[in-house]
Order: sequence, then C-alpha cells, then structure tokens
Amino acid sequence: MRYIRGFRDGAAAAALAQLLAAEVDPEREYHLMEFCGGHTHAIFHYGVEDLLPGNVHLVHGPGCPVCVLAVPRLDAAIELAQQPNVTLVSYGDMLRVPASRRRSLLKARAQGADGRSYSSPSASRRRRRRPRTSSSKQGAEG
Repeated sequence: MRYIRGFRDGAAAAALAQLLAAEVDPEREYHLMEFCGGHTHAIFHYGVEDLLPGNVHLVHGPGCPVCVLAVPRLDAAIELAQQPNVTLVSYGDMLRVPASRRRSLLKARAQGADGRSYSSPSASRRRRRRPRTSSSKQGAEG
C-alpha cells in the first residue's frame, strides 16, 4: 500500500506540475491523447487536467481495443481463428477477453485454434533475431 500512496501525494503532484510547467514552451500548444478508459477515469478522478499548464490539452481517445470491442466481433474472431489454415493475430490482452458463452481466444487456442498475440514490430524482430538454445521449447512462438 505504501507504493500506491506515493502516487496520491498532493505535494508530489504539485511539484511535478511545476516541473512540467517549466518545461513546456509557452508559445506552443500541446495535445496529448490517452486512449484507455481507465486512464480517462483517473485523469478526471484525480484532477490531472487542472494541474496541467493552459497550453497542454488532453484529448480523450476512443478507448483501448480490449475495452471497446463488441462481443459479436470477438465471437467472430474466435470463429475465424477456428477455421483451418487461419492464423488470427491480436493484442495479447485480447486473448483473455471473454466473449459469449464463456469463450475467449485463449480458450479457443487451447482447443486447437491458431490465435497468437502480437505486441509490436520491434518486439517481433527481437524475437526472430534471438538464437534458439538447446533448451528452447520446440514449436514456441517467435
């Protein structure tokens, strides 16, 4: 709990706001987008916008894919992943999101569907370049 309290310290937040105000160029407008609904909620709940300089504006995005994906879309993705010769690639978090009838891409994968997680192009390149060792699992992703 001590760790969490540090993020709720009003004096620390005010000091950080002063540091930010000293760094921004007053002749420039800044627009920052947060895309997660949880981030938006925290920004409003803790009054973060009130701590920002007047030329720093927050743009509230559409929500992360995990939060905004409709269940029928997820059902369709699961059905697609279960088709022969189909590899469905998605954000890692999406594999666990529940669809209808308690299904998920992770459960579909456990039943033989080819659903894989993807993080970023650079992470994929790092995995491909990493040499396999004799202890590497055969058939592991990447």
